[in-house]
Amino acid sequence: MGQYDKAIIYFEKSIELNPKFNEPYLALSVIQLINKDFFNGWKNYEHRWNRPESPKLLNFDKPKWKPELGFKKILIWGEQGIGDQILFSNILSDLVKKFEKVFLIIDVRLKEIYELSFPLIEVVSNAEEINKEKFDYHLPIGSLGLYFKQDISQFNPKAPLFKISNTNNFRRNSKLRCAISWKSTNKDFGKSKSIKLLEMVEILKFKNIEFFNIQYSDESLEINELLDKEEIIINNVNELDTYNDINGLVSLINSCDFTITVSNTNAHLSAALGKPTYLLLPNEVGKFWYWENEINGKNIWYPSIKKFKQSESYNWSQPIRELKEYLKQKRENHKSYKILFSKFHCFELMDEKRDSTNNFWLETVIIKKEYIKYRKLMFEIFFKNNIFIRPVWKCISNQNAFKNCKKMNLKNSINLEKRIFNLPSSYIE
Repeated sequence: MGQYDKAIIYFEKSIELNPKFNEPYLALSVIQLINKDFFNGWKNYEHRWNRPESPKLLNFDKPKWKPELGFKKILIWGEQGIGDQILFSNILSDLVKKFEKVFLIIDVRLKEIYELSFPLIEVVSNAEEINKEKFDYHLPIGSLGLYFKQDISQFNPKAPLFKISNTNNFRRNSKLRCAISWKSTNKDFGKSKSIKLLEMVEILKFKNIEFFNIQYSDESLEINELLDKEEIIINNVNELDTYNDINGLVSLINSCDFTITVSNTNAHLSAALGKPTYLLLPNEVGKFWYWENEINGKNIWYPSIKKFKQSESYNWSQPIRELKEYLKQKRENHKSYKILFSKFHCFELMDEKRDSTNNFWLETVIIKKEYIKYRKLMFEIFFKNNIFIRPVWKCISNQNAFKNCKKMNLKNSINLEKRIFNLPSSYIE
């Protein structure tokens, strides 16, 4: 019998002995949700309100929604932290299809990106008051699963949760860009979820990867220590407030090619963008249930997540080693990708000189004009098969020469923007 099976028996016995004690219900819900027993897991998850440290259950003088009340105007309100609010926002699209009107109260830092990402929902920040006459009933966002995700078959995430503008002011060179976050500030589990930068040296030594700090806590001492001891730079965007300016933070993450992070808010932000997100997870304590929800190796909440887990508590050597090998193999795979693309008549390949071993993006692929209508489908296939590509416009669209071309309505430049993308070189150090 596995550990989870034994724990279920233990918690069910505890509930039988003392039905009014809420902790066993919540502990049982975590195991049930890990096991994808959503029907029972969500029911027991409702006991989160009956604990001393629970978030405040808001009262709007309106009924808490149940299906028998109908599907008129509903208010959904955010609870717990930003990560939890983002996680359960994966269910919001189900509501838009069913209700006459959906209102959403969300953390003030998320308002702008939610207005862009959910245009059919009226978004209000938790710093504003909402007119109670606008809605008929309400529901906390963490209770959405109880009614809309009762079975694994109801999960089918296709597109990234967040939609943002493609424009940003972050300059890039030929190196691969990695957003990096290594600390959790969770008061209960932060220590077990966090890693030291010096423990990540084998990853940080890759010379053709630039690392950008997206940590929302001040870790300048550790960054300076890494520079002094290993001569490795973690880049900071000095004018960016990574705690309060979520829009700026999301733009920075989106400008990167992938993210390495521990289990914290940044994992949710990166994965909600659909960004390849390499998640470093602890062995037991702090291993949250939603990271375990997978079908065919893909997380059902965030398909772009790939996990690297400890086998021993507080020992990060194995996940770091596995991530290092994964990144090396991912680049080696692109030797064969170049051969593969050369066989398809819808592509042209441009060979570029390797002027620098630090240059990551070297192989340019051009989609022939007559196949441009299939571009979106091609990129979806690449994503599903973990083929690492970068649309060239992410690099060149902010260059003055390119902007001037677009201003003059030169169709060729716009067509090239849509037709070109890069494959990485096979070089690795």
